[in-house]
Amino acid sequence: MSENLRRTAEHDRIVRPRTKIKHEQNREESFQKINQQIQNFEVLQQQERAKVVEQPI
Repeated sequence: MSENLRRTAEHDRIVRPRTKIKHEQNREESFQKINQQIQNFEVLQQQERAKVVEQPI
């Protein structure tokens, strides 16, 4: 039993930092993707506003 526990602890010691790094990368990628979507939306909004202003009444 103690051998199995030791192997599991060693495995966790190796995997945990790797998982943490991957999680941080995924979080950063998600943040960047959302940021890009917000910027795209703002550009589209500005273009639509420009169309409305240009239309004759």
